[in-house]
Amino acid sequence: MNKEDRKKYFKEYYQRPEVKLRMKEYALKQEVKAKKKEYAQKSEVKLRAKKYYKRPYVKAKAREYSHRPEVKTKRNTYLQKPENKIKRKEYLDRPEVKKKHKAKRKEYKQKPEVKKRIKEYNKRPYVKARARTRSNKYKQKPENKIKRKEYNKRPYVKAKAREYSHRPEVKKRIKEYNQLPHIKKRTKEYMKKYQKERYVKENKRRKRLGLKLIGEGYISEKELYVYIKNLLGNVKIKRNKYKYLKGL
Repeated sequence: MNKEDRKKYFKEYYQRPEVKLRMKEYALKQEVKAKKKEYAQKSEVKLRAKKYYKRPYVKAKAREYSHRPEVKTKRNTYLQKPENKIKRKEYLDRPEVKKKHKAKRKEYKQKPEVKKRIKEYNKRPYVKARARTRSNKYKQKPENKIKRKEYNKRPYVKAKAREYSHRPEVKKRIKEYNQLPHIKKRTKEYMKKYQKERYVKENKRRKRLGLKLIGEGYISEKELYVYIKNLLGNVKIKRNKYKYLKGL
């Protein structure tokens, strides 16, 4: 029997149901498990395994296997068990595991194709809406408001914000954004509201100090009007119809 025939025979042999069952039973024995564990802890074995799992075709094979529906179902069922949830949580809470995962995530996010995918995903309307909701919830908390205020007061943050806002492309974007009809309308409404509130506050302050209200404290309005009329001659001058200008 040559090498190819032997390979073919063993492949067919290990596919037999009774052989599979025998192998499964053997692997579940405690002494076999202990032997396997002991063997896997050897440094040379670990090194060999590391090299093996780094091979592209092995990675591809593992990826293909993990994406099978039956494998996914099996994994999900296993992870839903309470004892396995606790085990997983304990494992993920280890400092070295956290550090490892953080480094892996950082490395993964730096890939151009991943960056592109993330960018496309973040542009989706429902993702934007969800992010906005979360952000607003976070910002509304008093402790976060204080944190944000303190952060924005830092000199390097101010410098960074100033530098960013002075970039030509940012200026252009802001200009385009401000030209949008709904933004224009909103700005106009906000300015009206702000001015009204400011006037109310200012008038309260003036009343308290015993001064005239806004627009009522002009010096010699009649004199000014007469002077302009004499200066321009026969030109018709329109005046604002304020209550306090009646009779002038």
